[in-house]
Amino acid sequence: MINNRPNVPRSRMRLRFARRNEAMVLTQLQQIKALRKIVLNSGLPVVLTGRSGIPKIAFGPAISLGYESLCEYADLYLAVYVSEKDVFSKIASVLPSFAPQPEADGALKGPSPAESLLSEADLSSSVPPPNADGTSKGPGPAKLLLSEADLSVGFELLDVKKIPIHFPSVESLVNVSEYIISGDMALRCSREKIAAFVAGETINVVKNKPGGEKETINLKPLIIEFEPFQKGVRLLLRFGPKKNIKPEIVVSLCSGMDNAGVCNPESGLSVIRKALYWEDVSGKFFVP
Repeated sequence: MINNRPNVPRSRMRLRFARRNEAMVLTQLQQIKALRKIVLNSGLPVVLTGRSGIPKIAFGPAISLGYESLCEYADLYLAVYVSEKDVFSKIASVLPSFAPQPEADGALKGPSPAESLLSEADLSSSVPPPNADGTSKGPGPAKLLLSEADLSVGFELLDVKKIPIHFPSVESLVNVSEYIISGDMALRCSREKIAAFVAGETINVVKNKPGGEKETINLKPLIIEFEPFQKGVRLLLRFGPKKNIKPEIVVSLCSGMDNAGVCNPESGLSVIRKALYWEDVSGKFFVP
């Protein structure tokens, strides 16, 4: 027992958040701190671990700095059973962008449909207007240097579902990411250019590893789907040990532009991680 609270989990809830606007400049560690703070502020009977009483939460795979997302997962362990509806209400009520209560029929929908995050207006919302000379504006130091108190700004709760306590974590399950990439670089990836890009037997890229080592990765087996989408492209990528590649690198190589791997306001490139899946041995996809 920690702080007079049982530390044995009685139920487990899988939360899915959207990460937008201010939250896109958070590091993975800052995001973990923000989600822990949100859970503690909700007043839910969360299981606590360690001498300092850290909420027991299992997080999904790390996200790169500068990405927005519709699939940031957090598995929350509770000391007593709480309904999905009540978990949703308590978490949503402490978010800076307060979400409405679940609908009367019990549907656990977030403040807006996920599809609204992929509208043409939203796809370009994180890219600031250019300067008078045509160069791109950065977000400014005030937006990049968020204080601890501001860490939870930019998160929206999309849904909550109860899962078995000993069910595998999202991070251990998923091996496919779906991305929406927009901006000038993505617009250069026409249907014809994409077809030519994926036609070869191999698509090799050299990655610089810590310590100066270089590693060659063949992108061909990692690309499941690659197609034009609204003001950019949609990309479905496999990932796993020794086969991780950022989507902006794929787009850069296909477009023929040389600023590979850049995802920040100065590049004019916007990346949304739309969904995570796990692919089984038969090639079927499942949502965690």
